[in-house]
This record gives sequence, structure tokens and C-alpha cells, in this order.
Amino acid sequence: MGWNYAMQWLTVFPFELVAAGLTVRFWNADLHGAIFITIFWVAIVFINLAGVRGYGEAEFVFSIIKVTAVIGFILLGIVIDAGGGPNGIKYGTTYWHDPGSFNNGFKGVCSVFVTAAFAFAGTELAGLAAAETVYLSQCKSNYRPIPAKHSPEQRSK
Repeated sequence: MGWNYAMQWLTVFPFELVAAGLTVRFWNADLHGAIFITIFWVAIVFINLAGVRGYGEAEFVFSIIKVTAVIGFILLGIVIDAGGGPNGIKYGTTYWHDPGSFNNGFKGVCSVFVTAAFAFAGTELAGLAAAETVYLSQCKSNYRPIPAKHSPEQRSK
């Protein structure tokens, strides 16, 4: 599983750099995309070489930015759906009946699942950490055994 994870990041990391470069280049079309790719690459390498404390601080700051952005986008989406956008269209109810949900049928639903799979690309990290834990059986557990009078065998009697 570790090699799969390494190979995944060897292929995804350049893609992420190019996507970040293209995103920033949307606002600065005069500059070449390689400039932004290099800036992001240097920043990521610096964060990884900064040690545990530096990496932790960067993750903390990025997490605050992510949570703030998610809350802001949720609020913005509610305002725009309710008609608070510049054109005043209430998107929340405009397309409810015409063309309706599932406009592209089963094919459209399947294409959404393919797109959504990329959002869950990092969830295997928990499985990877559990698989590579050396002394998992020696960890203290936080559960209490069920008393015999509440066990399924005793309830059936």
C-alpha cells in the first residue's frame, strides 16, 4: 500500500502544480505558467524541509484558510441561490422543473461520481497509517466489554 501511495503522489503532484499555475495564470495571463509552477514547487519543498514544527504550522494556517473558505463559499452559495447575485436570478428554484433533476440521465449521474472520486483521493491515508503501525496490538484500548446480561446470547433466552 505504501508504494501505491508513493506512485499516486509521483503522478498527482505535477498535476497539482500545473493546475495551481493555470489557476493563478487566469489572473496574470502576461506571465508564463512555469513561473508559478516553480514558485509553488519551491514553497512546497521549503515547507517539507522546515521540519515537523514548520510543517505543522503551515498545516495549521492552511487549515484555517480552508475552513474559512468553505464557510464563506457555503454562505455565498446560499445568497446566490436565494437571488442575491448581481442579476437577481433565484437559481435555487429556477431550474427545479425545467429541465429538472437528472437531465442527462444515468450517464450524467455516473459522470458526477467519476468527478467526485477526486475529492476523496486522500482518504486512504488513514488506512495507510493503520497498515504500517508496528505495535497495534500493544496499544491500550478505550472500550469496555459488554456485560453478560446484555450480550445477544443472554437476550435470546
